[in-house]
Amino acid sequence: MLKYLLTTDEGEQVVVNSTQAGELIQTPSGRTVEVPPLRELRSLPLYEADSKSRPLAASGEWNRAAGLLFAVGFVVLLLGFGMGGYILMRLPEAAVVEPFPTEQVESEFQKLPAEQLVQMWGEFSEKGYLEKIRDFRTRNEMINIIRGNRINFALACFGVGLVGMAIVAGAAVLGSKRKRG
Repeated sequence: MLKYLLTTDEGEQVVVNSTQAGELIQTPSGRTVEVPPLRELRSLPLYEADSKSRPLAASGEWNRAAGLLFAVGFVVLLLGFGMGGYILMRLPEAAVVEPFPTEQVESEFQKLPAEQLVQMWGEFSEKGYLEKIRDFRTRNEMINIIRGNRINFALACFGVGLVGMAIVAGAAVLGSKRKRG
């Protein structure tokens, strides 16, 4: 790509290329100048490498920090979205949880004599079975609990992916800023 030597009103020389035609750029001294349109740009002298002016970075050049930030952000993005997608793909199907048959259990207990009920209550209390029964979950209930936890974890992974996307966007903004020569 051809580079041209633009001389500002203050006498400062700046190297520009044809993609910058018509844009506002900053000179090495920090002043903002407008690059002439392409028609006028072609009439400027060509830039030679041994010239003493300092070229500006092209709009597509990135510094190392922006490149590293982009790479890290992209890896985080891939890991987050990849893990979230993988978890959702391996999600167990929701299980139907049938209500506990309380009427059936009550009818069975009503058939027992009072002495036997008191004896059972005592044994269950001594051996700690009552606490275990309270925390008892059926297989289908456990499947649904695990499913819910996996969905929450997948959403967290997608959140990490969004953070990665924000890092990539930050790197793109940082990398697209022009360096002052």
